[in-house]
Amino acid sequence: MHMFRQIGKKVLPCLASLICILILASQVVYAQVTVNILAVNGTERPRLKKIKYPLPRELKLDDILDTAGLKIEYDVNAGQYTVIGEVDLAPKESKTFKVRIRDVWNIEEEHINQIKDQAEDSVKPFEDTEYYEGAQQRKQHLFERLDFILAQQTEVADNVEKRIDRYRIYITEIDDIRRNALSIDFWRGKEALTDYQNVVKFVVEVENPFEGKNRKIADKYYLPPEVKPEHFVETQGFDLRYDVVKSQTYLTKEIELKPREKKKYVFEIFDIWRVHAQDIQNLKDRANKSFKLLEKSKYKKTAVYLIKSIAEKLEAIEVSQKIERSIKEHISEYRVNVQLYESAKKDVESLEDLLNALRENLERSPLKNVLAKIKQLQDVADIAEVIFDNKPSVNNVTVIIISMISVVGLFMIVHYVKWGRQVKKYKKIEEDRADEE
Repeated sequence: MHMFRQIGKKVLPCLASLICILILASQVVYAQVTVNILAVNGTERPRLKKIKYPLPRELKLDDILDTAGLKIEYDVNAGQYTVIGEVDLAPKESKTFKVRIRDVWNIEEEHINQIKDQAEDSVKPFEDTEYYEGAQQRKQHLFERLDFILAQQTEVADNVEKRIDRYRIYITEIDDIRRNALSIDFWRGKEALTDYQNVVKFVVEVENPFEGKNRKIADKYYLPPEVKPEHFVETQGFDLRYDVVKSQTYLTKEIELKPREKKKYVFEIFDIWRVHAQDIQNLKDRANKSFKLLEKSKYKKTAVYLIKSIAEKLEAIEVSQKIERSIKEHISEYRVNVQLYESAKKDVESLEDLLNALRENLERSPLKNVLAKIKQLQDVADIAEVIFDNKPSVNNVTVIIISMISVVGLFMIVHYVKWGRQVKKYKKIEEDRADEE
């Protein structure tokens, strides 16, 4: 199954009056990075050159340590800081501005260990339950992924450009792992985390169109944004880099070709473009659990609408994923299914909000009813006067007071017993949902 075909293209260099070159230099201690901005006057006469260089988007203002005399400006549209300035250059003169910035592209081992500790704490409550064995397997998988990411960072510790690329590739996965470590649904899951059953093929074709000379080509071959390094069966010596502008990973490798020579590379990638069956089932379970408690309440009409909407969206995903398609259509349909899944998830959260409102009403209503009844009784003298049509005797007042206290007490006991039973019914559901959040 072929995915995308890209013919290698070489962009020929051209002369420019201003050349900005990013040269990153740091040590393994990960403290600072230097951006060298080179301004060049390639003409035979003096010139005033303008400098405008965008800094990496991850930087905050206090991460810019020294601008080498250049000014800092924030580009609202690009969402990043830029250094700007002007410099007078003599004929053929060049000048380098060394901008120092904080090295923020480091995944701290301490942060990784904190996530591992969170995972350990999350698994403990599942001991002696049907979920424990699966939770242990999932924990092991998360630990292996975290260790792999740290190893990837260490592997390129002396190459800041590659380390920045890998940071950008893996930081989202780190955040996902942390969320999973705190998710009850994740630990209850029964489906394997790496359940990739199929592979797709990504084809790269490179050509030297010139006659008479060898040529070195180092083009970029962009991948779908969902693809990460671990999804490759084999990278065949290509580097996996990250384009921050396009927010996409790409393959690159310097390839030397003879005149008119063509080369073809076929990469196998795991089919990651599927909504997991366990995620779909988890949403169904949450929806059904909430609906069962809402179907006899005053929120029934809204609950029926939501449960129907959820069922239709999840069913559409399941039907869609059974259809064989070309890889481009497969990826396109996956992205539609992700939107359907997120919409269904919001509907489930709306159901759970209704359940929460029902619980709050149940907690408040008995107390409100009792207070209202007490208020209606007013004071003993007024009631006695109505009953006896004159001022009651001391004995009668005593009887009335005791009778009223008995009635009110009995009324409160009956209502609180009823209320307690109702609240108890919903308490476990709420505790489960609190744990999941």
